Amino acid sequence: MTRGLDATSYQLVADEAGISRALVQHYYPRKMDFAVEYLNGLLSTIADMLGIAEYGAPSRLSYLDAHRIGCLYYGYLLSKDGARLLLYDMLKDRNLADELMRGHYEWGLENLDPSRPKFESRSQRVIEVWGGFYELMYYSIKQDFEIDVPSKSFQILEAFHDGAAEPFDPDGELCGKPFDAYLLDELKARLADAVNNRPKPDEKLGM
Repeated sequence: MTRGLDATSYQLVADEAGISRALVQHYYPRKMDFAVEYLNGLLSTIADMLGIAEYGAPSRLSYLDAHRIGCLYYGYLLSKDGARLLLYDMLKDRNLADELMRGHYEWGLENLDPSRPKFESRSQRVIEVWGGFYELMYYSIKQDFEIDVPSKSFQILEAFHDGAAEPFDPDGELCGKPFDAYLLDELKARLADAVNNRPKPDEKLGM
């Protein structure tokens, strides 16, 4: 998805997968579905790379682990050799941007705190911080400037947690926790290897 959502056509996906366009459209009725699967896969890859066994399991992520995932997730999407165009194409469309934010909020509900209110009743604080971050990401790509992703990840988690009974930093480690930038390079290398080692269409069909 590094070519972006707008430039990703059903025919292109069909050609790369070695299947018919109709079959691709059957499983992905909307182009946004490509992005959803890609982003979910990115999150799973990051959790696996960090050795977070709880990801996807009944037990909840700590806010520290969510912060580490967020730093790598947004860091990769905003990086020059990440899925920058994909992110830009979604953020420039208000409907897609709102759908993306809804998905991220539901990810938080599922992995952090199921007692938080549903997206429709989200607090003004969440809209202000998370929505503002989306606007900032959009303009950072458009105007080509960098964002301090770790600090923004921290602010988003703090806004998401707003109103919960327990302290924001239950791990006692999140505040001031440095982010190891080398992890982003490791993630890029892992994703590049996955693309380079992807089976060719004839291998998928067993020919």
